Amino acid sequence: MNRGIHDITVPGGPIEITDGSGSLTTELEEKTLLFATGTAAVSGDNTIIASPGVNQEIVIVAIQIQNESVSETLAIIKFGSTAKWRFLAKEKGSGFTIPIQNGYAWHVGANTAVVLNLNGTNQFGYNIIYYTKVV
Repeated sequence: MNRGIHDITVPGGPIEITDGSGSLTTELEEKTLLFATGTAAVSGDNTIIASPGVNQEIVIVAIQIQNESVSETLAIIKFGSTAKWRFLAKEKGSGFTIPIQNGYAWHVGANTAVVLNLNGTNQFGYNIIYYTKVV
């Protein structure tokens, strides 16, 4: 498995919210976005983001998975051992891209890895943008 991890910081700061009757100023939490990119080709479970450690959770904000082989392959995204998203990649280039909408994210669970399960030894590429948070 080949993979690279990179990061970028999303600045936080004060934000003012008002409903017309007054305003509330609050401080946004700064988050460092992490990028996991690579390939997986083992039949069965491929850990694509390792569990972050005790009292930490992976929060996915965008994900792309793509079949890089010519063979039809069933792929399952799992949070630990729990299946969360299944898809049949029928040919080379098949896959999915999900930019999670602003305000929404996939919360993986405390100290839980992200796994790509393949039903054959066919190569898949992946790109995932995520951050970790204390739970």
